[in-house]
Amino acid sequence: MEKKNNLDKIMLIVFIITLLTGLLTLYIVLNKGSVFGKRLVSTSEDIVEKEVIHSIQITTDKKYLSTDSEDTANLIVTIDGVDIQDGFELEVSDENLVSIENNVVTSLGKTGEVVIKAKSTDYEIEDEITIEIVESDEN
Repeated sequence: MEKKNNLDKIMLIVFIITLLTGLLTLYIVLNKGSVFGKRLVSTSEDIVEKEVIHSIQITTDKKYLSTDSEDTANLIVTIDGVDIQDGFELEVSDENLVSIENNVVTSLGKTGEVVIKAKSTDYEIEDEITIEIVESDEN
């Protein structure tokens, strides 16, 4: 008889613990994850979509070109640190000074300064570089 009495007490304790756990869980849910002013769990309201910020960079292997028509510079465009070959457009401030084909800038034989701008076609980002065309030593 004592074993049954002890078993009934254990079952009653387990039932009370289960009931209290359920009530505490319900309380936490109804209070949006907080108990006594402390946040215990995060709710869907806590999850905020973060905006991804992209970057573009244009660089070149030369800052100066000579008026020699065979003088060239290579352009390197990266988006988010990755070299890319497409996904951007190039703008030249003065098409009389240089031409660009396949990311190679070629001097057209006149001195001056040209700004080359790279604009992403996927994101609203851009970057620019300046190349100076100087008189060739041969002239």
